[in-house]
Amino acid sequence: MAPIVRKRAEKYYNMIYLNKYSEGGHFVIHERAEEMSIDLREFFRPPSEKRKIFILMKG
Repeated sequence: MAPIVRKRAEKYYNMIYLNKYSEGGHFVIHERAEEMSIDLREFFRPPSEKRKIFILMKG
């Protein structure tokens, strides 16, 4: 995410999760399908079942 877009998102939205992938671009779902599916499953897991707490990753 470009720095200016990220700053605007942080300002106007309650952004609680952001993940950066080492590779992949516009079509990341096709290029990093395994990582994306893990992230989606973890994100939508009920809070009582969460194995890790997601926070906004700075960096």
